[in-house]
Amino acid sequence: MTGVFEPLPPNSSIQFDFLCSHKRDLKVHYSKYGGYVWNLFTSTKTYVLLHQAVQADYLEEKFPVLVPSVREKMKKTHADMGDFSLHLLPLADMYLNTEIVLSGSVSNPKYTYILSGIALLVLFIACINFVNLSTGQSGMRAREVGVRKIVGATRAQLMNQFWGESILLSVFALGFGVAFAELLLPTFNGLLNQKLDTLYFASTTTLMFLLVLILFVGLAAGSLPALVLSRFHPVAVIKGRLRGSSMGWLRRGLVLVQFALSIFLVVSTVVMSGQLHYIRNKNLGFNPAQVISVDLFRMGNEGKQKAFRNAVLQKPAVLSSTNANLWWHLFFLTNHLGESDDGRIFYGRQYDIDYDFFKTFEMELVAGRNFTPDRGSDLQSAMIVNEALVRQMGWDDPLGKRLPFEFQYIREHNGHNITIRNPEIIGVVKDFHLHALHHKIQPVVLLLNPNDEERLAARIRTDQMTEVLSFMRSKWKEMEPNVPFSYSFIDEKIASQYRDDERWGQIIRYAAVFAIFVACLGVIGLTALAVARHAKEIGIRKVFGASEVNLLGLFSREFLGLVVAANLIAWPVAYYAMDRWLQNFAYRIELGVSGFLSGGLLIFLVVLLTVNLQVLKAVRANPVDALHDE
Repeated sequence: MTGVFEPLPPNSSIQFDFLCSHKRDLKVHYSKYGGYVWNLFTSTKTYVLLHQAVQADYLEEKFPVLVPSVREKMKKTHADMGDFSLHLLPLADMYLNTEIVLSGSVSNPKYTYILSGIALLVLFIACINFVNLSTGQSGMRAREVGVRKIVGATRAQLMNQFWGESILLSVFALGFGVAFAELLLPTFNGLLNQKLDTLYFASTTTLMFLLVLILFVGLAAGSLPALVLSRFHPVAVIKGRLRGSSMGWLRRGLVLVQFALSIFLVVSTVVMSGQLHYIRNKNLGFNPAQVISVDLFRMGNEGKQKAFRNAVLQKPAVLSSTNANLWWHLFFLTNHLGESDDGRIFYGRQYDIDYDFFKTFEMELVAGRNFTPDRGSDLQSAMIVNEALVRQMGWDDPLGKRLPFEFQYIREHNGHNITIRNPEIIGVVKDFHLHALHHKIQPVVLLLNPNDEERLAARIRTDQMTEVLSFMRSKWKEMEPNVPFSYSFIDEKIASQYRDDERWGQIIRYAAVFAIFVACLGVIGLTALAVARHAKEIGIRKVFGASEVNLLGLFSREFLGLVVAANLIAWPVAYYAMDRWLQNFAYRIELGVSGFLSGGLLIFLVVLLTVNLQVLKAVRANPVDALHDE
């Protein structure tokens, strides 16, 4: 060890545990472990610090001259390099770059757009509340506006006053928003697997953005109330001839939009939850529960690998074991298997397995037999395929058939190379989802390789899992003390493929709850204003015998009608958005009516409860209190 770094910033794309030299340290590890530790998918990024006077485009123009020499050097390890080119990528563009596969911390810019869209949507709902409540109070502030105009206030001065009030409220709201951000940041970091902190408020750029946001929200939310309230004619206001019917229609329209956005989020939450439930409960064609995977290749020595596996199998709690290469290759989707004489191209995957593979993962053979040790020919002339490959070939009875092209595979066995040419199909395994349900099941060819010990998968009894893991850890330390023991659960590897979908499902769920909460605040405010304006009407109706149910229905009817209209607006938009999202899954639920009805019904019940709780207070009040000044 020659030095120690300070902790790297959590938002940096450059993350590492330690640094070592290619020429010295890696060469030692290659020779010590036979290349197993460092040469698997080792990728190197080259960082170039340019002189301030050098333009990146100018330097890139010189790169084509380097390509021939690079190709010659790489031919030593890669026989067919093909065509390629060299380019520069600004360091600041690495994090949100989806076209280039890079190791380390990366993100898809669409997630930033989605988060920003959700935030703007909720902010828009809140702005609608402010506009509705401000215009709803126009009758209460009409006399103030009239008096100010009579004493000489201009419309511009009145508009500046209302804008100032709106901006001041935005400043206070920013304070509450920062407090909520501090409170909810751990939850947000957990959802997105980030390590953000509130130090970003110290950034000049962020502070400028917040300042612009305050002004924008204040002016946007306050513009309509300022325009409406400042245009009141003072004579009409003083004489009580103010008419607000046009504003009533405007408020209804804004409430309609608010409800539609809330319904959209609720329906999206219901659909996403249904798809995620489908993923969690779908039969994958194998059982990953209680199966652990250990990377034995980290031992480097084949003798140690075999000895460790044999020691593990001696434990009665270990039901069976096999190699786990398939689940190590989860990021591979498909490759070119071959091409027939008539020009048909066949795609799929080819994997090596051993005798206990199907037993360990509890897979089902729908036809034929498994590989058996007493048939030596299985090593070179037999293969097992999945149902997807049978369907691709169009076979009714695949047993005994061979692929309609030259299928050749060379591997090492007992110290020498063996060549497998056009093996015969001896069995068909039921389709299993090797990859996430985003992708269709690919044709698979399984070949026998009993000597592959690099990755161990073992099925362990549930009640003795801790005991077996403790034994494995101690045995590993005994055999390979310089390399730490590590393991993973296969079902966790499978679940990790849907981690992003789970996160976005939770984010949409939280956004829907918050949007409904904000919408309910607006409904409470509007209902309170409506009850205050109609207090005398409620009293008169009660005096003439109106029941509580009739009065509740009178005030609920308008809001519930808006909910029905909002459903008709939100459902098509939600259907389009969710259909696009579900297209990411090759196996998915159908967009049924129940999800849309449940979303609309939820908003319907929430609004009904909110309105009735507010109106019930006025309905049960003594009518004399409302009529005493008549």
